[in-house]
Amino acid sequence: MDRLAVGLLLLGLVSAIALPPEAKCSEVVIGGSPAALGQFPFYARLRISRKFYVGVCGAALLSEHFLLTAAHCVSGGALFTEDFEAFLGLVDLNARFRKSAQRSRVVEVIFPPGNPSGNIAIGDIAVLRLETPLNFTKTVQPTKIVREDEELLNAPEGVLVGFGRTTWKDDASSATDDLLFAEVPLVDQKFCRSVHGKRITEKDFCAGGDGKGQALGDSGGPFGVYRNGEWIQLGLPSQGFATDKKKMKPSILTRVSAYCDFIESASEKTFLLHPAVMGNCCSCGQPEEAARPSIGSGATPSEVDNGTTPTEGSAPSGIGHGVNPN
Repeated sequence: MDRLAVGLLLLGLVSAIALPPEAKCSEVVIGGSPAALGQFPFYARLRISRKFYVGVCGAALLSEHFLLTAAHCVSGGALFTEDFEAFLGLVDLNARFRKSAQRSRVVEVIFPPGNPSGNIAIGDIAVLRLETPLNFTKTVQPTKIVREDEELLNAPEGVLVGFGRTTWKDDASSATDDLLFAEVPLVDQKFCRSVHGKRITEKDFCAGGDGKGQALGDSGGPFGVYRNGEWIQLGLPSQGFATDKKKMKPSILTRVSAYCDFIESASEKTFLLHPAVMGNCCSCGQPEEAARPSIGSGATPSEVDNGTTPTEGSAPSGIGHGVNPN
């Protein structure tokens, strides 16, 4: 399996961009449902533009200047920070001129201590510094991570979010422009180790299998559960092991709670520890008193931009308006 050819596969609809084998990293949420604008305000689409290809990965918003993603999305080869651009506040690539959209380039890639090159075998996680700060709105909000996630990892299912393909095949005909989400079963850690062996550590967990899980697609996006009506991120997709649903093995995800100290340090304490929905929150990304929208319903277009979508070329310039993620 190509270490960069990782994605989410969940029995249903989805899209992505066709890439050469050495550069694939686009999310696959097969069997997913279209997300409403504002339903997953922490989701970021990471676009990687190179001379010979365009790659797509997912990411999660930490704070105004920082994102969280998989290391393999932003490591290897002659990758430079100017190749990366993040888009938030989007659920439909055809509505990229909606005023809810925000865009910022990546100016720094930060890997955990002891893993300066982003080696996936050491730890598949990275923090990205953005050039222009993002504005928190109804459709752009930070993710939430807790230090103590043992109870949450015992949940029967988690939620995957991303742009991806509609089939297991790696071709352009399976692409869609919608942000999708779907439920995928969490896998017992003991069984996970029985399948994948020593590669599974306390910093990993498994999800999927039996036709649901990870395949060619957008790694680095958020995987989480709902607790008391609030989203809590547990992981990010790292490695998948199937080309069709009959040969599906549980996918490996990076356990983000294992990297709380790194996340806080790399984000320069803009993602701070404080009590949250349950346990100790390894940040909610903003002050406790700040209002957070309910994840699960989404903001209506009228709440975001008075229900209007500017025509191409008429949108104001600058971050947050008239962005083009394609």
